[in-house]
Amino acid sequence: MAPPPASPWSLRSWTAPSALGPYSLRFFSVLWDISYVHPAVASSKNLRNATTAPVKASTTAAMGLKKIIESIQVPCSNTKYGCSMKTSYYERAGHETKCRYAPCFCPDSGCSFSASTGLLQEHFSTEHHWPFTKCKYGWCFYADVKEGVHVISSEDEQLFLRIIASEPFGCVISVFCVQPHDTEPKSRCAVTFSFWKNNSYHSQSSEFQAPSTTLSDSIPRDRFLFILPRFYIDEDSRICVTMKKDSGFQHEKTDTLGADCYSSLFSPKGK
Repeated sequence: MAPPPASPWSLRSWTAPSALGPYSLRFFSVLWDISYVHPAVASSKNLRNATTAPVKASTTAAMGLKKIIESIQVPCSNTKYGCSMKTSYYERAGHETKCRYAPCFCPDSGCSFSASTGLLQEHFSTEHHWPFTKCKYGWCFYADVKEGVHVISSEDEQLFLRIIASEPFGCVISVFCVQPHDTEPKSRCAVTFSFWKNNSYHSQSSEFQAPSTTLSDSIPRDRFLFILPRFYIDEDSRICVTMKKDSGFQHEKTDTLGADCYSSLFSPKGK
């Protein structure tokens, strides 16, 4: 006896070929939702007398078409940025709203580069030569008070940008969390500045959330989070920066190291 014919719906996994674009898949999607109606049942006059066989057939065809659509695997639209995920057509939108490979953008006005945050960080260093610091949450590091962009990468590969802009009254400092989806801030930044010169002393500190951005509209210009008066800024000025997870401050590490930051910042220059 010959083996039974293989079911046309016994597909395990299809990968959508390049020729099968989103419009083709949408066409199949429309077909999925359309039920076949026999001409005999199209007329309301004949509805009671119509056989149910065409309805059963149309249901079987629709279920088969559904299985085909669900079997087609489509790549994430962020494939060119490094994502290797493939999902069903109907799951792709949900995946892409959370895909960590979704692009962020170079904020330089003359640059159109976009990529995942890992590649973007490399671009900042190799193409724009912006200073870079690898940091650990809860541990402080020093940075010069100079106008421009400073790239910061945390221990979990989160990308931050610290921006210093010059203003007539001094300079303003902003810190942004660069990530592919604008979400509620999950990181904080603590900044400390001290000045001691000719028996004149000034100190200020602040802690604030680092707003999330994709940089799609360049660097936000309305989020200045730390202001330094021009009177206290000179060519050797530095700030002490500590990145933190928003879940809380790592007291056991930062308190000790923070004391070192304060003691060195508060000491007269040259000592």
